Amino acid sequence: MLHSPSLDANVTLAAYNSGMCKTLLLYLLSVAACGLVTASPLYVSTSGVFSSSDSSGALVAPNKPFTLQFAVDTNPTPLSGTVTSLGFDVPVLAFSYSLNNVPVNASPREIRFSSLANGGLFDITFGSGLNAAEFAFEGPQIFSGSTSSPAFAVNKYPVSSWTYSDPINYDVETPVALSVAVTPTPEPSSILLLLCGGIALLTVSIQKSVRVR
Repeated sequence: MLHSPSLDANVTLAAYNSGMCKTLLLYLLSVAACGLVTASPLYVSTSGVFSSSDSSGALVAPNKPFTLQFAVDTNPTPLSGTVTSLGFDVPVLAFSYSLNNVPVNASPREIRFSSLANGGLFDITFGSGLNAAEFAFEGPQIFSGSTSSPAFAVNKYPVSSWTYSDPINYDVETPVALSVAVTPTPEPSSILLLLCGGIALLTVSIQKSVRVR
């Protein structure tokens, strides 16, 4: 039985294409798996209510609630020059703030986590010098490891006290049932969604290429 050269070429090409598609599929699967196991940022969030004696400002209003949130890597690299035995600074990521349930456009200059020996939890500073405003939350140490190599995990941490200070306010509160929540960021990310779409298209391509007509 004679074989057509063009048929042999088509079969070889189909096999080659199938092999290439399988290789690309394995590559995308490995990239997707790496994306899933790579440390994802976590959200750190808390809230409170200002004292009725506070004076209104950009970040504060008397007897009104506030909420704040920011992101931190599970294994962050502290900002250079900020590490001491008492704490460290992290980059400001995905920060949001609302006052009386209304979003406020505010960007901190510094977010600093403290060791238990320094009061625990974290401080957030806006501005600098005499015009600076600061939230200071005290409670347990929120990170594990050392201040030079910290690690964060999903959990809730009770707030023993918090302070808000600016040029015209000094508000110290000792809440009964307030906590700092460390929660995972939403997944899957858009990158993983694109990878899944590519994997689906390659799967269809493989199915078509292995059919010899």
